[in-house]
Amino acid sequence: MQCASFMLARDLSMSGTATIMLDQLSAVAKSQLEAPEAVKVLVRSNVASAKEKLDD
Repeated sequence: MQCASFMLARDLSMSGTATIMLDQLSAVAKSQLEAPEAVKVLVRSNVASAKEKLDD
C-alpha cells in the first residue's frame, strides 16, 4: 500500500505530493503517541525537517 501511495504521490503535482507527504507524516506522528519519549523527540525532529524541505 505504501508503494502505491508513493507512486501516486510521484505522479501528482507538487502541491498534491506535499499534501500526501503531510498526511503520511501525520499518520506516523499519531502512531508515535504511545511511544517512549526518545522516539517522540526523534519523530518530531524528522517531521520538522520534512516540513522545512516542503517549504523550500
